[in-house]
Amino acid sequence: MEVEGDLILMRVRGMITLDDMKGFLALQARVRRQYGSVFVLYDSRESTGLHPAARKYATDHTTLDTRADAAASFGASFALRVLVNMLTRAQEALRREGTRTMLFDTEVQARAYLAQERQRLQPHAAA
Repeated sequence: MEVEGDLILMRVRGMITLDDMKGFLALQARVRRQYGSVFVLYDSRESTGLHPAARKYATDHTTLDTRADAAASFGASFALRVLVNMLTRAQEALRREGTRTMLFDTEVQARAYLAQERQRLQPHAAA
């Protein structure tokens, strides 16, 4: 994981484990405390998925402090894209607050989306 201001770049290699998820949520909380916002960019080109224990931990332990304001993933395989879409639909069906992860082919597209979301969510200065 790399931190670029309020953006966390997570390069996923293999499966995301429970320990990975615990560290990730702790990092998101630290970034939020420091910057007031959190944006996440997932490099999913080498990802093989999310371990069920990591998925459960994220579901049970994500709070307003650990939740990203916007998230984008690039380079995900078809199978991973299906998994992300299924998780998003499950969250919506359960009416759970969460961060929808938008999927893109390239890092440039994903970063552009996050920049747009940062701008959209930023409080507008009084004129």
